[in-house]
Amino acid sequence: MKVITKVSRVTVKKSKNVINVCHLKAILHETGVKTKDIGLVMTQGKVCRAKAVKAFKSTNGDIVFAIMEQTN
Repeated sequence: MKVITKVSRVTVKKSKNVINVCHLKAILHETGVKTKDIGLVMTQGKVCRAKAVKAFKSTNGDIVFAIMEQTN
């Protein structure tokens, strides 16, 4: 997954259009967070990068719980 900064709206074309918009304005520090882990949370949880980082940090780096937090 390629990281693109300063993007707030993405349209992914599959069998139908899916739009994922992130409105978190807080700047999240990603120190000690692996890009591929955040990418996995983003993909599986269907959330933007900021929400994925927040979930990842709130679960103390547990990828499974971070994904589950986003899908509930």
